[in-house]
Amino acid sequence: MTSPHHLIITTGTSLLGNLQREATIATALVERQTAAVVDFLNRQPSPLDRVCGAELNSSFQLLEQGRIQAQPTFHFCVSDTPDGQWIAEILKAYCEPRVAHVQVHVIEGLQDHDPQRFGGEGLRNLVRLCGAIIQAAGGAYSVALNATGGYKAQIAIAALIGSALEVPVYYKHERFDSVIAFPPMPVAFDDALITQHLSYLLALEDPHSVLEEAPAGESASLMPLLEVLEEPDGALYTLSPLGQICLTGYLQRHPVKHALPRPATAEERKPSSLRQDHYPIGFEDFVYRLAKDTPYVMQCRSLPYDKQAAIRHGHFYTRSEDTEVIIGEYVDKNKFGARFRINTTATTERERHAVIQDLYTRYGKR
Repeated sequence: MTSPHHLIITTGTSLLGNLQREATIATALVERQTAAVVDFLNRQPSPLDRVCGAELNSSFQLLEQGRIQAQPTFHFCVSDTPDGQWIAEILKAYCEPRVAHVQVHVIEGLQDHDPQRFGGEGLRNLVRLCGAIIQAAGGAYSVALNATGGYKAQIAIAALIGSALEVPVYYKHERFDSVIAFPPMPVAFDDALITQHLSYLLALEDPHSVLEEAPAGESASLMPLLEVLEEPDGALYTLSPLGQICLTGYLQRHPVKHALPRPATAEERKPSSLRQDHYPIGFEDFVYRLAKDTPYVMQCRSLPYDKQAAIRHGHFYTRSEDTEVIIGEYVDKNKFGARFRINTTATTERERHAVIQDLYTRYGKR
């Protein structure tokens, strides 16, 4: 089995603490001069140098040990705070020359001035994001989770995410010489319970959703998945972080049948457009067949060549700068690759995730 090529990294402020001990960049820190800080980090012997912080140390050690593939995509999950977002800006600038892609995800509600919002909205959004990244990457086999940085509660949540979504979880304490893998947790998830209450739980999936009605029927076993908010006018129900994990895991295991978008109409379907380039062997046939045989696809168009080493055959995903378009990748027997964009009838994040899963099932293997 190949190693994952996406690494989700929970990101804290260890880097900032380390840099504050470096007198030579004191002014750059006070004035938040990103370029100067990145230049300082670039002058260090390697990303494994302790001054680079726990997130870089552990992530590049995973890369060095072959636990993730060469030229991976790093996903920095940062707190909803000014410090978190600035550190992510530094990490992104430092990592971009060293890996295939870097994405920054600000976790709404993940902050330390409102504990209730942190425990509910923040942690739930982290779970939802992990599920979204796994879907966009094509499946759990493509993703690992580095839970070294960030708030301590994230480590416990990460362990559950690993069990529910079947991704490896890694951690490195500052006193450890190397990264450790969390062993699989003996946790069973009751799909029958989720199926029974699926409509109710889906109505609560948005982190801002609440319901006045309690779940119908024999719902005592469902209550650990919910939070009850006591209000003057009565109780309100929302998902707990555990509920979000269970629902996300369920949708990971049963995504397509719930969420594939409608077929494209004859008017919506357009001829695929490929530039007159030197393509990999079989690329044009692959793209035209995908466009013709997949009912929700409206059109495929070729993309410019970029970072060939990072292209993987049958890989489908979205990019942070344009999440409404799905990208497909093709590699021929000579290891020559090309990318193309796929316009579909999907209008929601859930539909796009289901499309990615369906495309991988249909075309991801030779």
